[in-house]
Amino acid sequence: MKEECKGYHGEQEEKYECSCSEKFQMIAKEAWKELLKDKIKAEIERTKGPHIEKLAELVTKASSEQWEHKMSAMMKHEEYKENLKDFFLCKDK
Repeated sequence: MKEECKGYHGEQEEKYECSCSEKFQMIAKEAWKELLKDKIKAEIERTKGPHIEKLAELVTKASSEQWEHKMSAMMKHEEYKENLKDFFLCKDK
């Protein structure tokens, strides 16, 4: 039988429908995973830092260029729509 919890457990409260002890065990399990992820990230940074840095630069540059191209294309499309609107309203006559 599950005990009813009347305490507040922060943002996690709505995520779990279980007793207080089960909630704390789930939070602890998440903490272990987060800690392991942090340790793995630190090890990757230590052993592959410069390589990852170069990769991040490459990806960031490509992403930036892609975004600029997308924005330019959107502006050209808006210009095209405005030209069509002007054409059909016969503004140039």
